[in-house]
Amino acid sequence: MYIKATALPLMSFKLSKLRNISELIFNCNWLGKAKYSINILISRPTYYIIDFMPDMMVLPTKYIIPPLPKDVIYRSRLIGKVDENTQKKLILVNAPPGYGKSTLLAQWAAQNQRPIIWLNLDEEDNNYARFQWIVIEAMRSLFKDRQHPPEFDELNTLPLSHTEFVGYCAKMISFLDEDVVLVLDDFHVITNSEIHDGMQYYLDHLLPNFHIIISSRTVPPLSIQRMRVIRMATEITVEDLRLNRSEIEAFFQNSCARCLSRDQLGEIERRTEGWAACLQLALLSVKDLDLEQTQQFMSYFTSSNRFVSEYLLEEIYSRFPQEVRSFLTQTSILRHLNASLADEVTQRKDGRKMIDLLQQANLLLPLDNNRQWYRYTPIISDFLFNMLEEEIGLEGIQELHFRASVWYERAGILSDAVNHAFASPTTDRAGVLLNKITEDTNLSEAFNWQTHFLKLPDEVLFSFPDACINCAWSLILAKDLAAVERPLWIAEKAWQIGENREELGRVYHIKGFLSRYLGDLNAAIEHSQKALELLSEDEPHRRGGTMFTLAMAHFQLGRAAIAEPLLIQARELTREHGDKYSEGLMTASLPRIYHVMGKLSQAEGIFLQVSQSIDPKLYDQVLSANIFLGAIYHEQNRLDLAEKHLLTGLNKENYSKIGRYWPYGLVELAMVYWEKGQPEKSAQVIDQAYMMVKQLDNKRDRYRINAAEARLALLEGDLEAAQNIMAHIPGLKEEYLLDHKLYYEWTAQLRLWIAQGDQDQTAVKLNEAVNALDLLLNKAVDEGRGRDEIELLVLKALALWHLGEKQEGLKALVSALEKGEKEKFVRRFINEGQPIADLLVMALKQNIYPAYVSELLAAFYQHGEMIAELEAGTDEEHLLSQREVEVLKAISEGYSTQEIAEMFVLSPYTVRTHVRNIFNKLEVHNRMQAVEIARAQQLI
Repeated sequence: MYIKATALPLMSFKLSKLRNISELIFNCNWLGKAKYSINILISRPTYYIIDFMPDMMVLPTKYIIPPLPKDVIYRSRLIGKVDENTQKKLILVNAPPGYGKSTLLAQWAAQNQRPIIWLNLDEEDNNYARFQWIVIEAMRSLFKDRQHPPEFDELNTLPLSHTEFVGYCAKMISFLDEDVVLVLDDFHVITNSEIHDGMQYYLDHLLPNFHIIISSRTVPPLSIQRMRVIRMATEITVEDLRLNRSEIEAFFQNSCARCLSRDQLGEIERRTEGWAACLQLALLSVKDLDLEQTQQFMSYFTSSNRFVSEYLLEEIYSRFPQEVRSFLTQTSILRHLNASLADEVTQRKDGRKMIDLLQQANLLLPLDNNRQWYRYTPIISDFLFNMLEEEIGLEGIQELHFRASVWYERAGILSDAVNHAFASPTTDRAGVLLNKITEDTNLSEAFNWQTHFLKLPDEVLFSFPDACINCAWSLILAKDLAAVERPLWIAEKAWQIGENREELGRVYHIKGFLSRYLGDLNAAIEHSQKALELLSEDEPHRRGGTMFTLAMAHFQLGRAAIAEPLLIQARELTREHGDKYSEGLMTASLPRIYHVMGKLSQAEGIFLQVSQSIDPKLYDQVLSANIFLGAIYHEQNRLDLAEKHLLTGLNKENYSKIGRYWPYGLVELAMVYWEKGQPEKSAQVIDQAYMMVKQLDNKRDRYRINAAEARLALLEGDLEAAQNIMAHIPGLKEEYLLDHKLYYEWTAQLRLWIAQGDQDQTAVKLNEAVNALDLLLNKAVDEGRGRDEIELLVLKALALWHLGEKQEGLKALVSALEKGEKEKFVRRFINEGQPIADLLVMALKQNIYPAYVSELLAAFYQHGEMIAELEAGTDEEHLLSQREVEVLKAISEGYSTQEIAEMFVLSPYTVRTHVRNIFNKLEVHNRMQAVEIARAQQLI
């Protein structure tokens, strides 16, 4: 079964009206939907400057399996080898040009029944976004007559990350019940390291029923050897592809009017070493010769293959009449040709006749089933162009490119029109075409500006600042960030000279966006503020996009109080403009700020709204909304609901979609499982998080997982383990205390200091913790981070309690209760252990927030047996409750936490709480000491 991909419908827009990145991503959805290539012409027939190619002009040959020549040699032994190895992840067909790589795979495909996605790659595909797009477009064709999820029909933007792309493809393939093979022909043209990295990642992670065949002149930089060792890859090399004696004989028998002698065939085999292209040229040279001429030809046959092709081409070329030779050389500047284009370039009217003649002579290869478009083989094309240079020189070649440009403009294929225009005698025409592409509102074009666009001289680009701005956006979306600076600089200089303040605002908006993307948040704020000073009040959409960047940069620095009004204003401006999707994106971002501010109910309401969205463009936001809902319900001790939402957002298939939120979600899930008395599941989640961190090589997330694991160790009472884990986190130095990116790690470190101070019975660590907490508290208050303020106040109360300053600790706790009562914060109190429970009892006795404190104390003791004692006002804090005595007796008999939980029908968490209470009341640090003291006091 052959699969032929079709392009999606086009979209129209005017480049000069593009406002910001959101308009490009949200409204145009254009990055991956363009055909493009850029090189600079000196005197070669390659393709040049900006390729703004509409979707419908992506030739169908991109996805068509090459037609087989009528005289093809049937390679049964190699077809069998391909077939035998298609269950492996990768087959690499690797050989120099002319050894029949594509022909072999086309023969195999012709007799294969499984779905085949065939991509004929060229230099234009040397862009990560475009490469992903053509693969996705081809894969979508598999579902032409099948139902599939709506998210397959639309992507927010390209390129996707490696994990996103694998997840997208895997999800598509998972809907098929058969093996699928992707053939990447001419992969050697791909030199983009990001594509190579992506290919290796795909090979390592794709589903078992998806297989890749790569045809290449060179060995691609993939882990071929490793994959071969684990039997996941096989290679077909030049040694396999060489034609043997029987195949050579069959080739000449099928193609030549008379057969060569065995000696002559042997000589050909020896001279060509089974090189198929060379054999084809030899056939063209001898098939019309008599025996004497054949012998003479063979005597000239060189043993050095690097000269064979040129020699044979000259033999073939010289046999054609002058009018055919002229047609051959003049059309060699064309990447693809048809009769009409050939007539324009040659200024003749025999294009159809010439194409038919050259096809019969096997010098032209058809590119489509309708036999409208053709190309020369690379060997022939190179030779012909060399001949053209000798015949007419550079000026003559430029004139031919001018004619080609005229034809492409008339045909509406402005990409190639621009390419040829830049290779013509003057750049004036290219400038006119570029301006037309930029400003013509009637063009149905999907644009993709490439890095090579910047190979144009500054003086040309200086006339097109709008084009430079949109080029910068394209480069950002294509993640070619190193190239963005130059077009921005050119646009900025052009508009500075023209004193165009509003357009300069566009430059600073991009600078702000780019700075935030690169993590330079202070620069993002500076550039965005400058943009708002310059942008007109009459441009709500552009100002809204700038304000969104400004708001989120402040938020990422922890400044929730500054970010909230900015984001609300940005959303209002976007709503005024009528951009529903951008408004939706900003709405989805707002509850994250509310969450940090401690406004849990407001955050919950919006997150619920987002989590129920069916808009495929908001798919990422739906996933992250579930994660944050899980975090809110976790905080409120609604653990079952928290688990449900976290698992929804953290579905393994969606890890690639939730970006930086997945480590946050996994940490929350691990805590939920621990609190539900499922430590094994909690440990599994932490292991899963470490595996993901290693896979993505993200140190920042790894440190967060380290901190979470250390915190769980402290909850288990394993101080030594917590110390060892925290030792893996660098950067926890005093000068980085107020670095918001390290907040989670610092709070874990402060818990460790408090635990160390408690164990060592010294005030040094505890005082250090209190001092650090005061600094962090002041910053949290200034920045409006109410959630963090509650946590820091509780930790301060804990540290003061261990210092013996219980009244001061109570004051800190009361401040936390004041902040947490309205939104029903729970876990930030009860996860800190018995000292906080004791302080809550003190608060309850003083009638401080009695209802809220009672709820918190009830959450401490899930079965309620201890809360009754506490509310009764036990004065002798050192006395053990009946349940604590029972637990201590079980400990003395050697029972584990899990066994005690099962014995008394308690959760492991409750047992651990009892154990901690026992340690505190008996003023001991381990089970052995507790048993000894209890026996000495005759408690057991």
